[in-house]
Amino acid sequence: MRLNHVNLTEPLDLNDPNLVKALWKPEVYFPNAKHAEFQFVTVPNVLVRINPMGEILYMLR
Repeated sequence: MRLNHVNLTEPLDLNDPNLVKALWKPEVYFPNAKHAEFQFVTVPNVLVRINPMGEILYMLR
């Protein structure tokens, strides 16, 4: 895995919205959706966790 690093012994949490915004993320869309709404929030609540084995958790609320 590309993010596997021998010096990383604990999960690394990235919760700074500006740092998370700089990361590439695939575009998510639902091609068969009939209706969709987007909720605007004042402060983005986002977390990216990189585990020592290279696994990535991306959470957006």
